[in-house]
Amino acid sequence: MSVAVIAAYAVVYCAIHSWLASQRMKNWTRQAFGPVADRWYRLAYNALATLMLLPFAALFVLLPDQVLYVLPAPWLYLALTIQAVAAVGVLYGVWITDAWHFLGFRQLLGGDCPPPCQPPLSVHGLYRWVRHPLYFLGLVFMWASPRMSLNTAALFAVFSLYLYAGSIFEERRLAAEYGAAYRHYQRQVPRLLPWRGPVRVRLPEDAGD
Repeated sequence: MSVAVIAAYAVVYCAIHSWLASQRMKNWTRQAFGPVADRWYRLAYNALATLMLLPFAALFVLLPDQVLYVLPAPWLYLALTIQAVAAVGVLYGVWITDAWHFLGFRQLLGGDCPPPCQPPLSVHGLYRWVRHPLYFLGLVFMWASPRMSLNTAALFAVFSLYLYAGSIFEERRLAAEYGAAYRHYQRQVPRLLPWRGPVRVRLPEDAGD
């Protein structure tokens, strides 16, 4: 029963998260509130997504659970090291693609920002390995956990499916926003698993970054 509750709320969370990230929702807020919506949307989106994580903490405290495994040393330290590297990688990935834009502060402080208000396409650093490094590193961080329970596994399973599906839908948005540059990038770098290793990305000369 606990697994079903955790998985159900995870599905609800992912559905709302995806709906808020959709272009349809962004267009509706722009029509309803005008240009100010473009400045506040990303920051409000991040704040709401963070607040919606809080019920998970309550569910994990209140619901019964069953431990599946706890890694002993030295595997414990290996798992923690992998998680640390993944966490640092996520921070680095956010930083090189404009952390202030990712958080929503650049839109808020930068005045009117015509849609889509995107930073230049980044094809360096982690983005030479995989087109969605934040999703890949999120998967690594989750499944490298040194302690796994039924409730945790249910949560990670739903989030993993969401990240996989999200990477596919994100491709459509990025291709629409960056056009030929992103299509060139797609042909050179894997989407989610960095099986090719680092790629020296070549874009059309007029594609920018």
